[in-house]
Amino acid sequence: TLAQALWLKPRVAQIMLATCSAMMVAPSLTSARRLAAVARHVFPVVGSPALAATSTALVRRLSFSPVHAGEVYDVVVIGGGVMGVWAAIMAAKRGASTVLADQFEIAHERGSSHGDGRIYRLAYDEDHYYDMMMHSLPLWRELHASAKEKIMATTGQLNLAPEGHGRLESLEKLYRRRGVPHERLSAKALSTRFPQYDMASGMGAMYQPDGGVLFASNSIRAAWELAASLGVRTVTGFRANVVTEEAQRVVVASEEGVRLYG
Repeated sequence: TLAQALWLKPRVAQIMLATCSAMMVAPSLTSARRLAAVARHVFPVVGSPALAATSTALVRRLSFSPVHAGEVYDVVVIGGGVMGVWAAIMAAKRGASTVLADQFEIAHERGSSHGDGRIYRLAYDEDHYYDMMMHSLPLWRELHASAKEKIMATTGQLNLAPEGHGRLESLEKLYRRRGVPHERLSAKALSTRFPQYDMASGMGAMYQPDGGVLFASNSIRAAWELAASLGVRTVTGFRANVVTEEAQRVVVASEEGVRLYG
């Protein structure tokens, strides 16, 4: 119990408190199963060198912003990478009560939304992709303006291809139609403008000044912070196991029995 934890060693108490916090948001577990979980995670490591590491692991396994047992959300988002966290942000901006859950910690390295950088560019000759970029770039720039860390840099972009190649021609056609700033560069003009490039004769280049790079891990951390500031409830250490329907509600249950309702 919490009272019993008070007289244990501080690190032992930390483990028990973390475990009990997880139990309190998992009402679907029976008392016996919850006590078994405490025994399984806490008692084998009491007094062992693994104590501190186990404490950290337990805190990571289930970390919640204020999530009330049985609360029903308009939107439940599972997976907090770039697609998931922005889905939660946009749902919250539209007034939906939202919970965002991921099986790992924020900005973890077990997916595709981490690391130093991801390029972004207006190198599309299809209108729908261009429109998607025009929709998303202002949102990234808004996030960048409020973030604690630098999350993006505008560098400009270069597309290279043989002169007369259809790709450059179709790209320039879209740029002209949509009023996108751009510049065609010959091999000589390119080496003069950007000395780091030595393009062979017969090649052509298209420069567009709005392309750049997103700093992936920084941007994910900033997006989670934005989501929380908009009222999104966040849960880490939640490994989704099953999705069911109960009384006109969607229930997402984790492997450990924590339930999120939508």
